Amino acid sequence: MSKKAEKVLSRCSFKTIETVVKDIEAGVPLKEIAKRYKLKYRQVVWIKEKYKVKCKLPSRRLTKKEKEFAIVLKRKGLSDRYIANLLGVKASCIFTYRA
Repeated sequence: MSKKAEKVLSRCSFKTIETVVKDIEAGVPLKEIAKRYKLKYRQVVWIKEKYKVKCKLPSRRLTKKEKEFAIVLKRKGLSDRYIANLLGVKASCIFTYRA
């Protein structure tokens, strides 16, 4: 990792880095993470490279009932990461993100 990347990441709080890592593991797209936490896309990529994070959840199509259940949970205010872990599927397979 470059010195510039290290310098930029040293300015990020540990809590932000921790939540970014959890979102990457849940399968939330990197551009969506950057927008949500007010980071640059490159910063999210650097965090992913530094901590060697990969999505642990499989990708598959949801049934209609699972999709409706996910939408209801989203309206109740639950995070994408929590819903993805609950259903056991990548967040990008559940929700449509537009960056």
